[in-house]
Amino acid sequence: MTPDLQYARFSSRALAAIIDLFILNFTLAIIQMPLVGLVMSRLNTATILLATLAPIIIGGALTLFYSVWLESSSWQATLGKKLLGLRVTDLQGSRITFWKSTSRNFGKTFSSLILGVGYLMPLWSPKRQTLHDRMAKCLVIKAPRY
Repeated sequence: MTPDLQYARFSSRALAAIIDLFILNFTLAIIQMPLVGLVMSRLNTATILLATLAPIIIGGALTLFYSVWLESSSWQATLGKKLLGLRVTDLQGSRITFWKSTSRNFGKTFSSLILGVGYLMPLWSPKRQTLHDRMAKCLVIKAPRY
């Protein structure tokens, strides 16, 4: 381990994910309110289909945009990670690009597909990396105090 890099603990990462999930679900609920009104005013196959598919599409896009944009920004963290003093970096501790963040976040699909085991990998990984961190060659570290 590089002396100035301290890898984020599993518990910190999990709490950051819970905070982000709350933020995203709250935002998505606000966005979905007009859809509920539309479905209630016009109960037909098209509106029911819209009400079923729209949250999945909007939620996926919002989650991806939120994570990719914030993790590749100067913050290097989502709001949850920022609140807990964590940052997403490359293997040298530098800021990741938008495309590397995109790759990391699409990799979360694989972490989920194997029954979530990819998310548990920090418990035994020397650098406390998840599967999607390893795939994108990223780290989640404690932000240095200046």
